[in-house]
Amino acid sequence: MFLKKSTLLALISIFIGCNENTNNNEEKEKTYPPSSTLTKRLTDQTILRPELNSPTYDPVFNTTINLVNKSDKYISSYPKVQTWSLDMNLLRIGYRLYDNDLTESSLTKGIKNPYSTLCSPLGDYFRWSNQNSNSFFVLNSSKQFIAGSIMHKNIDCSQILFDFKEHGYEYVEMGPNEGNIDNNDEYVTFVVKEYNDDTLYILLFDISEEKVVWVNPFFEGKWVKKHHWEVETLDWVSVSQSGKYILINTPNAMYHYDINFKNQTKLEYNWHGKQYSEGGHGDFCYDTQDQELFVQNIGGAGVYSFNLEKPSENGKVLLNSPYGGGHISCRNIQRPGWAYITREEEGYKEVFALKLDNNTTPNVQEFSQTHAKYGHEESYGAPCPDGTEVIFNSHWGKDKLDTFVATSIN
Repeated sequence: MFLKKSTLLALISIFIGCNENTNNNEEKEKTYPPSSTLTKRLTDQTILRPELNSPTYDPVFNTTINLVNKSDKYISSYPKVQTWSLDMNLLRIGYRLYDNDLTESSLTKGIKNPYSTLCSPLGDYFRWSNQNSNSFFVLNSSKQFIAGSIMHKNIDCSQILFDFKEHGYEYVEMGPNEGNIDNNDEYVTFVVKEYNDDTLYILLFDISEEKVVWVNPFFEGKWVKKHHWEVETLDWVSVSQSGKYILINTPNAMYHYDINFKNQTKLEYNWHGKQYSEGGHGDFCYDTQDQELFVQNIGGAGVYSFNLEKPSENGKVLLNSPYGGGHISCRNIQRPGWAYITREEEGYKEVFALKLDNNTTPNVQEFSQTHAKYGHEESYGAPCPDGTEVIFNSHWGKDKLDTFVATSIN
């Protein structure tokens, strides 16, 4: 049985930074770029593209940028999905694991197709544990929810928490795609399909108890058969970092619920005197006052935050356009109070941290220009758990898309 939350908490070791020195137990001092003011900057072509074992230094941001030594075409995941393990010793990119020196780990190195090594995830449904550095969760291709573990350089996929097919579900998605597990590894939501029924059901699963808490239909969604079963009129559903709230993003609105799927509230913002509710690239975050937020990009308007503890309040603008595109990540769970934002428009192609402190003057820490050629996957910037490093993808002057890590230096 998967370890109870209280047991997991007792087993957590002292957190250390992304560049951990494994020869001693002292916590290394965490460093971040200096606070700065966002201004339009054309891409600095004098900053050379990093090559393997040859990092680049950016004197404007005082950061180094390294190239990940990958052996396949996969790139870093969508920013709502954590790349690093909790202790930041491993990174997961595609179906391979990398050590914190950005070279491939012996756990997957030399394996031609390591898909089954990582417990055969359905799509990109691999999630690192938020409580245990050697654990992760996978919704696999057999529709089983698994607690995987890494012990003594071996990966164990034998612990099945829930078998959806055995419980009468024909198809299942985590999200789809953007579903998160709360910071206590307690709750996760799935969208499920029963046999001979195209109704879209949302299922809340209790990980520590290994049981379904509730299953409810969602009035705006349904299943449709294309190449395989797909969800229609729903973008994603997820629990928040605290595990107290559930958000559902649809083409028409963003809905807020408590964890019991009660008290539906539409998250709205005011734009030129009119009320709107729409989903955008975003993530669950905490501000500096420990208030839980959803921070999202709203195209043409800017970056907004929605207070999940006061869902009836209008969203608050954090950054005006042209900071309204790209992606947002708050996977920096050991550094609450910051959102990491990746911009993609010309003059704003960079990844930076924005302090969520209700200050009228934005407090930012800039990590790197992304040197992006196109956009979308090149704006997949995301932090490690303590926020000292960010990962992003970029063509950076070449035809292929590579993955880089930017780190602040003393």
